[in-house]
Amino acid sequence: MKETNHHYIRSARQLPRTLLACTALALLYVILGLALPPNTPTVTAYNLSITEYHILVLLISVPLIAVWYAAFYGYARLQEYVTIVGTAPDGRPLNKIASGLKVLAWGLPLSSIISSLGGGIVHSHANLAAVSFIIIHYLSLLISLIAFAYISTGSRGLMDLTKTYPTLSAVRWLLVVLTIIGVIFSYFTINAAHLPSPNPYFMPIGWVLFTLLVPYLFAWFMGLLAAYEIYLYSRRAKGLLYRRALAYLALGILITIIISIVFQYIASDTMHLRKITFSWLFLGIYVLFVVYAAGFVLISAGVKKLRKIEEV
Repeated sequence: MKETNHHYIRSARQLPRTLLACTALALLYVILGLALPPNTPTVTAYNLSITEYHILVLLISVPLIAVWYAAFYGYARLQEYVTIVGTAPDGRPLNKIASGLKVLAWGLPLSSIISSLGGGIVHSHANLAAVSFIIIHYLSLLISLIAFAYISTGSRGLMDLTKTYPTLSAVRWLLVVLTIIGVIFSYFTINAAHLPSPNPYFMPIGWVLFTLLVPYLFAWFMGLLAAYEIYLYSRRAKGLLYRRALAYLALGILITIIISIVFQYIASDTMHLRKITFSWLFLGIYVLFVVYAAGFVLISAGVKKLRKIEEV
């Protein structure tokens, strides 16, 4: 009983610390957004004044930071559950999944902050534009690879508990989906690289395809397969409440992966985005942020159901 109480006390301390860290990162991001020079292409494309640009930064920061809080809350709740279950059979795999979500959550604000700093540096030192953008691209890739590798390892650990694995038919369909994603992503990437404007990747197209696109596809494959494996485990697990909780977790992870893919598409074709009217672009960004946050909320909801099972 003392050991159980110790786990509950320890887990209760994790969430406030996690949200405090998220708050600090959010404040830093907002301060940088208001203090650094405005993004010249954005100001020019939409004919914004300096004041209008800063208002835009604040308006976009609100849903973006909400996504961060949802992500931090989701992984912290899952880590709390892992702390409580201790040495239970599913504890170790779920801990891997929590670690992956943690990398994904921390990667969101860190990549945004580094991107803001890079934009400020480029504004004053245009010759550093290539270095800045290349660092940002590979940082985002590294975050995706590490996060989805952890989640994939955890989902496979859950599969090993039930000895139930994805069927050959399911894997084939997943590869078909991934192939379609890869072809569309390649089209946007190659098209963006051949526009009259500067190559947004600042690298030869062949290098971009093999060192960015291929690793991204591998990361997304790990993530999509992991979501499906967690769903399979939820169907084989004992207890209706436990199955529903894991189904929420699988759906939440699937949504976060899909929105991550969409954002990467957006990053690969910014020139065409500037042709979209400002109001529609702004609305689209808000919708994506809402759906992204919903994915992490579903993860939190699944963990909440798991917690209730332990408290019974």
